[in-house]
Parts: sequence; structure tokens; C-alpha cells
Amino acid sequence: DQEVDVYAIWSKNTYKVIYQYQIDEGSTQTIEKNCAYNATHEVLSEAALGITYNGYQIEKFEGTDGQDYTVGQTFAMPANNLTLRIVWKVNEYTIVYNSNYDSYEAEAVESTTAKVKFNETITLKSDLTFNGFTFAGWAFTSEATSAKYAANALTNISGKTLVEDKHTSGTVDYDVTSIELYAVWSANKYTVSFNTHFADVSVDSVEIYYKDNRLTATVEPTTLTLRSDLKETGYTFKGWSYENNGEVLSYTLNTYELIDNAVTGGYMTYANNSELTLHAVWEANKYTVIFDANGGDCETNNKEVTYGEPYGHLHRLRQLETRELRHNKHSWKTKK
Repeated sequence: DQEVDVYAIWSKNTYKVIYQYQIDEGSTQTIEKNCAYNATHEVLSEAALGITYNGYQIEKFEGTDGQDYTVGQTFAMPANNLTLRIVWKVNEYTIVYNSNYDSYEAEAVESTTAKVKFNETITLKSDLTFNGFTFAGWAFTSEATSAKYAANALTNISGKTLVEDKHTSGTVDYDVTSIELYAVWSANKYTVSFNTHFADVSVDSVEIYYKDNRLTATVEPTTLTLRSDLKETGYTFKGWSYENNGEVLSYTLNTYELIDNAVTGGYMTYANNSELTLHAVWEANKYTVIFDANGGDCETNNKEVTYGEPYGHLHRLRQLETRELRHNKHSWKTKK
């Protein structure tokens, strides 16, 4: 008899890597991947598994072998099926608050931060102040002409809402790490009134804005031209001042400079709808009184007097030489 060697032919058994996951409160789902015994298996990502869970990322996988695994990790396939249960981590976003002063040509630039998770809510910051402006809310761009989140509606804003509102077009990137918000400011409106100090001279009040108000459809003027044509008997109009008989202002003013100087001087506040009163400055006219002695003689021929003020004493006539007038009462009268 002849001996024949027979060799066993072995094939590796194939086992399953079972990815198990749950979205929100839905049912548990599984994705199976075949892998031969002792072959190297790389733990798959959400994208590779075709899983979409907005606002969440895989934190780790809990294996039925008691081990924890991470995306991209490799291992040798054991001689049994292995279930990897996905443990999700909710996304957390850093909110960057930009005060946005520089966009309105102011010097100060400030920013602060806060954090919010995708599935949580936050009350957005609202305690901002800016001279000459009122805080209107938050937007996603520095040049916004309207607030996405108005100042009176800043509570219960979720991380989900923020990240979805940030992406106005295209695919929403739920895995961003930060969200920039820019303060939107409404230029304050003020009423300027005019005190002429004469009942028969009046000037209507005007409304002005601190600076151009980008939240309105129309462009508000940023200069104020004051009336210069006032007239009153016996007086010359010199201009306008913050106080009675104070320093005269220019007739054409930048509105924000007018308000800044008024606030500095204590004549008003920056608060919206504040009022400012400007005072007309008058100078009493001066006149020269000419004395006609009518043939007589007096101490001087003229005298300067100011309208509305006492004349003072009138110059005395010297005794006339003619006998006819020597006994007459000497006095002055105006020529009609």
C-alpha cells in the first residue's frame, strides 16, 4: 500500500462587527460589517457608517467585550461577533459676542464669550451700552441692518437654533466650534428745542439722530443747520448756545458732536428721546445820540447808548448869551 499525505485546508471564519446606535428617542438600529477572524478592523466614523445625527458626535464605542473603542482605532477580529454601541457626545458651541463698536466708527472694540450645547438653551447677553445708541439685538454680520435676535427676545435661544440660523445657505455644519454674534445698534433720536428769549420770535423744534441709523430704510441726516435769520427790534442775533448768553455754536454741526458736547456740559443725557434746549444769543444794539444845542452850547456833541439800557444823564446846556432865552427852561427833545 502506498501512503498519501492529505493536508487540511482551513478557511478563516467570518464574524460580524455590529455597530449599534440610537438617534434621539428612536429605536435601536444596527449596521453590520463582516470581518474575518484575526483580520484588522478599523472602527468606522459616522460618515463611513452613513449615520447622520445633527448636533452630536461619536464620543466612543462600548464593546460587548468590555472594552471602549474610538473612531479610527484598529483591533484584531476575535473568534466571535462583536457589538460596538455608539455613545454620543452633544456638540458645545462657544458664542463670541462682538460689541461691534468699530463698525459704527467708535474706538472701543470688545468681545466676550459664552457656551451653549446643541440641545440646551441660553439667554443671550443684553447688558450692552454705547453712547448715542440703543442696543437692538444680535446679528451674524457686523454690517447687519436688522437684528436676527431682537433685544426684547433674547431668552430660550437653543444651540440648535443658533447653528442653523448661522448657515443661511448650503449645508449646515453642526460641528462648528464657535458662533460669532455682532451687536446691532439703533442710533438714538433727540429733540432739539430753541429758546429765543423773545415772545415774538419762535423757532420750531427739530428731531435729530446721533448718527446715521442703519436700521431705518431712509438715511438720516448727520448734520444740523441752525437758523441764522432771527430778528428782534433793538438787537442783533449772534447765534445759538447751550446756555443763555453762553459761547456761540457754529451754525452747521455734526449731530453726534452737538450731543457729545451737550452731555459733557451737563445739558442732557445720551438716553434715547432726550431733549436739548439751545438758547438764542442776542447783542443789544448800540446807538449814537447826537446833541443839537440849537444855537446853544453843551459839554459834548454825542453820546453812545445801548438799546434797552438806561441812557444815564444827558449833558447840560450852558447858559445862552441872548437875553431872550436866558430865562427859558433849558431841555432836550428828540426831533420828530
